[in-house]
Amino acid sequence: MQIYVVKAGDSLYALARRYGTTVEELVRLNQIADPSRLVIGQSLVVPGGGEEVREQIEVNAYVYPTVTDAVLAETMPYFTTLCPFSHSATAEGELRPIQDERLIRAAYAGQTAPLLTVTNLGETGGFSSDLAHTLLTDEGVQARLLDNIVALVREKDYYGLNINFEYIYPFDRDSYSA
Repeated sequence: MQIYVVKAGDSLYALARRYGTTVEELVRLNQIADPSRLVIGQSLVVPGGGEEVREQIEVNAYVYPTVTDAVLAETMPYFTTLCPFSHSATAEGELRPIQDERLIRAAYAGQTAPLLTVTNLGETGGFSSDLAHTLLTDEGVQARLLDNIVALVREKDYYGLNINFEYIYPFDRDSYSA
């Protein structure tokens, strides 16, 4: 065993991958009450005998539901996160469904974190600046969208969330940042 000091951007998931263990094992070893909350400077016991661990890169993959099982099996070992593409938000704060269950199962089986991906893709398929404006400025729509996001993350057991809004108007910059 060795001691690792938490740095900005660390997560138990990333540390588990880096040290060849599981989140559950890190939680057990360190008696962590809230696995979603690490503190910068926190010392963690991690497997290994003090040998140098090679730095790894984080790799996010966007994938369409039509990807074949063969391609998933071949590429999954190289991904940190997998983003089924995509649940498009509507101007009412709803999410258009996709067939993502197989991808979520494959991600977890491959020790990859599946992220719910929410986009501002319009009904015609392109990114919509007007849709982004509505989603970023209408508080009622935002509240519905956030409720729907939380419900879907829980329902489908996503590991986290990826917001992929593109073609945002310059005047929506502050709203997007907020």
